[in-house]
Amino acid sequence: MEPISFLLGTFTDLVDRIINLEKSKIQDKQSLFDEIVHPLFEELEPVASNYIEIFRQAKRRISESSYEDLREIGLQIEDDRNTMLLGRIKVREMADQISENIKDENVVVFANSINKFFYRAADYPKRMSSHSRDLVSVFKSASIKKYGKSFLINYIDIITGEMEDSWASIVRNYEAIKIISKSPKKFIRTNRKETKSP
Repeated sequence: MEPISFLLGTFTDLVDRIINLEKSKIQDKQSLFDEIVHPLFEELEPVASNYIEIFRQAKRRISESSYEDLREIGLQIEDDRNTMLLGRIKVREMADQISENIKDENVVVFANSINKFFYRAADYPKRMSSHSRDLVSVFKSASIKKYGKSFLINYIDIITGEMEDSWASIVRNYEAIKIISKSPKKFIRTNRKETKSP
């Protein structure tokens, strides 16, 4: 687990880069990609991988366990969730800072798509409940046994499907910004549609 001082240092570095870009009025899309978009994507990858793995492991444990073990599985999911909590907070806050301070619409769409990865569309940006918090709540429910293993597995399949779709949107937005920022203008289509997240 990374110490909080490291997480804060990385976050502060990102904010400084945003401020410096604004101060110097850099309009260069390549600098925007190199200084803002790419570092955020690199921070996100291990966090997103860990997040999806929580759900995959939960599904495997449910399949291999009896009803009596469901509460214990819930406790393990909560532990797994807490392991990368600071990493998720850092990525979400970085995305928020980018979306609030950068004027480039494609970059804002990219940053917003990152936050949506952790939440159902209806919950973002309220953040009342994330996918993993909802899963832990289901396992803590007094009526966990009434759900049954097949319900829990189906629930996890729906959530992981949403996250995979969300990840595809993030990658699509990231690659679009990369292409626009790194390719000579003569190779870029001028009539292409804006990259939007689903």
